[in-house]
Amino acid sequence: MNILVTNDDGISSELLLQLIKIASGFGTVFVAAPDHQCSAMSHHITINSRLTATERELPFARKSWSVSGTPADCVKLSVASLLPVKPDIVFSGINKGFNAGFDAAYSGTIGAAKEALMNGIPAMAFSVGSVQSPATVQDTVDRFLPSIISELVPLPIGRNALWNVNLPGIPSDEIRGIRKNVRLAPINLYKNGYALISEANGKTEFQHSSTHIAPEEAPDDTDVYYLLRGWITIGQVTTDVLDP
Repeated sequence: MNILVTNDDGISSELLLQLIKIASGFGTVFVAAPDHQCSAMSHHITINSRLTATERELPFARKSWSVSGTPADCVKLSVASLLPVKPDIVFSGINKGFNAGFDAAYSGTIGAAKEALMNGIPAMAFSVGSVQSPATVQDTVDRFLPSIISELVPLPIGRNALWNVNLPGIPSDEIRGIRKNVRLAPINLYKNGYALISEANGKTEFQHSSTHIAPEEAPDDTDVYYLLRGWITIGQVTTDVLDP
C-alpha cells in the first residue's frame, strides 16, 4: 500500500514517528504533517494565506513534508500536489489525548481523516490517553497497534466512515482488552472550563482548561465508558457530507 501519515500534534511529535515506523510494515509511507501544534482544528482548511511545504528527512518514510497549515490541509495538499501517487489509505495520529465522545468533533486528527474520505481514500485515526510516561505509551502502542491495523485494513467500511482507535496511556499489561464497534458517547470526555485571568479597560482574558470526567459519569457501553476503565476501543466516525 501507499500510505499517507499525518497528525495534528505536529511533525516533531514522537508519536507521529512511532506511527510512521508501524505504518512502514504495511507499505510505502509518505508523511505530511503540520509544522506547528494543531489540536482542536477539526476540519479547518487554509484559504486566505499561502501554504508552505518543507521537505523533511524522517526515518521509515519515502518522503516527508512539514506543512504550514492544518491537518486537513496536509491531506488536501498531499493528494492534490505533493504525492507522486494517490494514497491507498491515510493514517492520522497518534494523537496525544483521547478522541472519543463529543470531543471527536473538535479533533484535527479526525478532521484529517475526514478529508481523506472526501478524496475517496479510506482512513484510520489513532489516539492515546494522557501521556504520562512516553516509554509506557510506546510499549502499549507497539504491542497492540500493528495487530489492530492488520485486522482493520481488509474490513469493509462505508465510504463515509473512518476507523477511530483509542488506546489508554497505561502499561500494556494493564490493558483489559479491546472493545470493537463501540459507539461514540453522547457526552464530552473532557470537562472544559475557562479561568478568569485578568479584567481591565473593558477587556477580559480567560484561559481554557480541561479535565476528564469521572468513569461513573460515562454512559454505559460507549467508547468513553471503556477507555476510562482501561480498554482499547475501536469504533467508527462518519461524515454527513458523503452517502454511506
